[in-house]
Amino acid sequence: MSDDNRGLVERFYAEVISGGNTDALDELMAPDFIEHGAPPGLPAGREGFKEFVRMLRSGFPDFRWSVDDWIVAGDKVVARGGGRGTHLGEFLGVQPSGRPAEWTAIHIFRVQDGRLRERWSEVDVGGLIERLRQP
Repeated sequence: MSDDNRGLVERFYAEVISGGNTDALDELMAPDFIEHGAPPGLPAGREGFKEFVRMLRSGFPDFRWSVDDWIVAGDKVVARGGGRGTHLGEFLGVQPSGRPAEWTAIHIFRVQDGRLRERWSEVDVGGLIERLRQP
């Protein structure tokens, strides 16, 4: 079961976050999925997460996510990793800089009935925005 849960999260990162395939979320996420770290203005559910991925991929068309550490226990999967991409579009109100950007995060997923049910994120969004705005 824990291998299945990790595999589900690996697919999430590969197909959705790095690949930009928001349609895959209909299979990977429960219909009543809860994103506990939704950006302001976006709903916390699956449709809101699709909007977030489109916003992320619009701001960083070449965005890629990699995982450095995994912890899998019961219905929880914890992934510590980082993302990087080139800031070529508006992101969280910041106009494109054309520069590479990278950040780290810790994500905690809860899996239920073979689907992602909840996600919590720890990421320094303020620091990222500050770096994107630097000349």
